[in-house]
Amino acid sequence: MAEPLTYGGLLAAAERDVFAAMLAPRPSPAPADWLARQVAGARLVLATAGRHLNFLVDRFPPSPARDLADAIGQAVDPLAAAFPPDTADRAWRQGRDLLAGAHDLLAAHIDSMGNVRGPDGRLLADPDNARVAAARVADLVMTITVWSRPLAGGVAPVRLVDPPEAHPRDVLAWLARLAGPALAARADAGGVRGSPLDEVGPLLGDRAADPLEQAVQRARLVLFRMARARPGPGSEHLAACAQLGALIAGRLGERAGDASPGGLGEEARAAALAWSELAARLRPLVSLASSGAAGRAALAGVAIELRLARAERADGRPEPANVPTAEVRAARLLPDLAETGAQVFTALTRSGGGVYAIDGAPVPAKETAMIAHLYERAGQASRAALAAAAGLTPARRRALAAAFPTPTATASLPPRPAITRPTLPAHPPTAPHRPGPRR
Repeated sequence: MAEPLTYGGLLAAAERDVFAAMLAPRPSPAPADWLARQVAGARLVLATAGRHLNFLVDRFPPSPARDLADAIGQAVDPLAAAFPPDTADRAWRQGRDLLAGAHDLLAAHIDSMGNVRGPDGRLLADPDNARVAAARVADLVMTITVWSRPLAGGVAPVRLVDPPEAHPRDVLAWLARLAGPALAARADAGGVRGSPLDEVGPLLGDRAADPLEQAVQRARLVLFRMARARPGPGSEHLAACAQLGALIAGRLGERAGDASPGGLGEEARAAALAWSELAARLRPLVSLASSGAAGRAALAGVAIELRLARAERADGRPEPANVPTAEVRAARLLPDLAETGAQVFTALTRSGGGVYAIDGAPVPAKETAMIAHLYERAGQASRAALAAAAGLTPARRRALAAAFPTPTATASLPPRPAITRPTLPAHPPTAPHRPGPRR
């Protein structure tokens, strides 16, 4: 399986290309035209880094990361005309493009008004996530300033009087002054490495991923949108979510084969039990809401791909090394299933349509409270199983805790809609016949 397309992966690729540009052979002594190409490349990367820092922290109170973004803008904006992008070396341009790609991937998860557009968008609303992600960008800026110092040859201008006419050495020394703000932004993260944002993928899914990964990504987005749709999906959608949760957690428990306390096997089997009980209680319910056929189709796609992966393993096909198993990758959907199911159930029980037993009788308040409790239990057990699963990065485990608070489906049962029928007399009176005018 190919490396998944993620924000963290794009950022790492950008770092590699920028490092390659900085480690390229240097002529000695360095001519002015070579120095000018390096300034053009560094300016490209720094300008993109400043734009990305602004995106990460703009919605939060003033911080060292915002100060760094402002300092970058003041340093590089006057240099655009004197050092155009097409004069930069290829490695610098590639690094800039990858950094811009990481920015665009993340920016797609919220709209221009800051509203969340996908299941991972809420991670951008956490200032701690933004601070840690900004510290990684500050690391890159800091590296560029360290690289620029020896090229500046000891020159340390207080300011650039005329940037278009400035010698490249003076500009490199000017860029080296970003070290202070970059160091402050890096220190603001408190030494934490790896943000939950690193695991965020494309909003609409990675078309180059394997079929199971695509199915999980598609199901996550469909669940996110359907939970917020009005009118939302009905009780059939809730049962489909619970059945898929039971299937995924059960497969995860079978694959783990671990009965040790606190181990993956025990946690997965506890999750499977909670999901199975939830499915059994949801299956007899009906509602007047829409059926959520699109959502059920997306969930069925995950189930099919999970069964295919199991069948291929039975045929003796080896799984790639250092890649999470199919069960672990499918299990990333479990917190979304719990959260969406709880939200839809709450919306149904508060709406005029409500949920009822198959015979049309109202569901007792005690039963709705039990279902709400089972959603909470299934969500907690699913997150515990994922936290114990091998193959998940530390950033992903932190993301599970940050992105999926315990779902609460507090239900209030609406009164059953009353059906009033007019009382008709046994023999309706007959009106006397009055002939109308002739036409």
